Amino acid sequence: LDLTMPVMDGDKALEQLRCISPTVPVVLSSGYSRHTSVRELLRDESTTFIQKPYRPVALIETLKQVLGDTKVLS
Repeated sequence: LDLTMPVMDGDKALEQLRCISPTVPVVLSSGYSRHTSVRELLRDESTTFIQKPYRPVALIETLKQVLGDTKVLS
């Protein structure tokens, strides 16, 4: 989730996802390193953050970490 998405921002989208499944793994992304809501949202251990800009390999590694299965994206 990007924190500054159109229509529904990342905070609201995460809130809706948590209503459906409280433990669904989520990767948040933003170009704003000091976004105040990032700290609040990362209190949940199923939520991870990757700072923009990032390289594709960094995204793949983050997704492997979040999904817990390195075979998924190999």
